Order: sequence, then structure tokens, then C-alpha cells
Amino acid sequence: MVKLLDRYVLTEVGPPFLLGMGVFTFLFLMNQLIHLADLILVQGVGTWQVFKVLAYTLPSLAVFTIPMAVLLGVVVAFGRMSADSEVTALRAAGVSLYRLLLPVNLFAFVAFVFTAYTTGYLVPQGNQALKRLLYEIVREGIGGGIKQHIFNNDFAGMTIYINSTDVTGSTLQGVVIHDERTADRLQTITARRGTIRQDPGTFRLLLHLEDGTLQQTAAGSDRFRLVEFADYDLAIELPAIDPNSHRFRKRVKDYSMQELREARVRTVGDAEKRLPVEVELHRRYALPVTCFLFASMGLPLGVRSRRSGKSSGFATAIGVVLVYYLLMASGENLAQSGTLPVVLAVWIPNLVFAAAAVWLMVHTTYDVPTRGSRIWERLIRLARRLTTVPGMGR
Repeated sequence: MVKLLDRYVLTEVGPPFLLGMGVFTFLFLMNQLIHLADLILVQGVGTWQVFKVLAYTLPSLAVFTIPMAVLLGVVVAFGRMSADSEVTALRAAGVSLYRLLLPVNLFAFVAFVFTAYTTGYLVPQGNQALKRLLYEIVREGIGGGIKQHIFNNDFAGMTIYINSTDVTGSTLQGVVIHDERTADRLQTITARRGTIRQDPGTFRLLLHLEDGTLQQTAAGSDRFRLVEFADYDLAIELPAIDPNSHRFRKRVKDYSMQELREARVRTVGDAEKRLPVEVELHRRYALPVTCFLFASMGLPLGVRSRRSGKSSGFATAIGVVLVYYLLMASGENLAQSGTLPVVLAVWIPNLVFAAAAVWLMVHTTYDVPTRGSRIWERLIRLARRLTTVPGMGR
């Protein structure tokens, strides 16, 4: 009986959870559609690279969509069970709502593990891989943009002529470069061969030249200096991006858990540098816990709704999630400004929602009608009306 009940609850929660993952992920990805369309239509990026951009973006979305989907799954499952009087039958048979929390929290534990792993490891790796991929896309675009038998003026202060290139555009033959980037010195470089490679430290492109000459002339002078070289590296600033921009710098949010712990130790005594590290570290600890909080709130919310339908559960989930993430953003701002201690500020949403979950469970278990519960139910009904599309059933 016990195992059968647990399996039944889990099978009820699973389908709406998967639906929620799909819907919430799609909603978040809509923000990226314009960027992806630009990659395909304007920059000519291949389908495989676009797929990798999506894959590297998903971990940062999953940190939010997994807890949201847990809430939706529990609310929809218990809303249907309540509407079909299954919850009433279970309570008549002596099964309390606290007993039903067991399979719900088991489901939440699995979601907690996935969210914690995603937050601590997959998100930093995905962010760094995405930056490298975007750089490679730009690099390949620049490499392919150096056409043979044409004077290329795409680079600020430089004119490049290439006699021939290979298929990828990264290996060059017969290179002539006129460099005017320094106002008081002009230089002309010729080389038999050249290759374009990445400078991993600065995200610049290095043009590696072989077997050539470098002619330098001071501005306004007819005298020049001629130097022969076997190998010569010339740094090229990408015209489309700033190589030191936030798109390519490693931010605190891109640190792995090990790097965060090392940064925490390294910044002892430097409050300004230590603060963002502390905020990010506690944020990664706090976010996975929302799986338990949302699951514990979802059960009484679903039972109280007494109405089946995924759209009503979706409206409830959206309302709860909006409140949580508004509190989270406010808490992080308070922590960053130093108004509140980091631990208190970052964990405020979890503390508030833990108290709300306990209050909802107690009042739902004992069917205690209070003014607060009536206000809550009115807010839920308002959220349903605002999120229900006219002409469509619930």
C-alpha cells in the first residue's frame, strides 16, 4: 500500500514536471531567438554550432527551470487529485498530507541533486564553453573574411593583401600588410606564409608570419629601416568585438566551485573583492534548496485549488516563482550594497518560503480558514484569470 501510494504520486507529478521543463525552457530561450537568427542568417553560422550554443546555454536556464517545473508538477498533480476527490479519500483512509510529502520530497530530492550539480559545475563549464565557441565563430568569420587577391580594409588601421589561402582561410600565402595603427610610424610587412591563430590570454587574433621582411618608416621621413625575419607575430584586434569586453572575461559567475573557494581564501582582508565571491557562493547553495521549498508549497496549493487543469497550475507556479525571484534579486542587491550580511540577504527568500510552506501545510491539513488563506486564494484566482487565454479551456 505504502509503495503503491508513493509510486502513484510520483507518476502523477512526473508528466506535468516534464511539461513544465519544456515550456519554461522554451520561454527562456525565446530571449535568445533573435541572437540565434543573427548567427544563422547574418554570420552564416552552421547548424551544428548553433546547436552547441543552445546546449551551452541550457545549464544556466536549468538552474531556474528545474525548481519551477517541480512546483508546476506538484501543483497540477495534487490539483487534479483534489478535484477528483482522491485526496479526500486518502485522508478518510487515514493518510495525512504530511504522509503525502514523502514521495513529493523524494521527487524534490532528485531535482535538488540535478540542480546542485548544474549550479556548481555545469553552469560555469557551459558559460566558458559558450564564450570560447562565440570567439571561435568570430575568429572563423574573420579568417574567412580575408579574401585572396583583394585589399582587405576590415581591420582598423591595417590593409591586408593575400595572394592565396587554404579552404578554411586560416593558412595564408603571399602576405602583404600595410600597418598604420601607430601615428608616428608606418610599417609594411611582406611574408611568404602566414597563419591565423588564437591568443588565449587576450582573446585576440595573432597573425603568425614566416620568412618575410618588415619595413618601418617614421612619419614625414623618407628614411626607413628594413628587417628580415623568419617568424613574426602580429596582433590583430577583432573589428566586431572588444577582446576585453564582458563577453569574454571570466566573471565570478563563471567560476567553478573550487575557484570560488580559492577566491574566498585569496580575498581575505579585501572586502570589495570578497563580497561578490561570497554572494555567488551562497547563491549556489541556496538555489537548489528551492526544489524542496517549491515542492512543499505545491502540495497544499494544489489541494486548495480544488480544480484540475494545467493552465491553472501554470498560473499558480508563475505567481509563486515571480515572488521568489523578486525576493532573491532584492536580497542579492542588499548583499552587494552591504546593507545586510551576505548569509542573511541571500537566504531571505528561502527563509520566507520555508515559513510560508509550513503555514500552508498546517492550515491545509487542518482545514483552517483564515483571512490570510482567503486573500491567498483570491490572488491565485486573479493570477489564473490573467494567464488564461480567452476561448481556451483550463
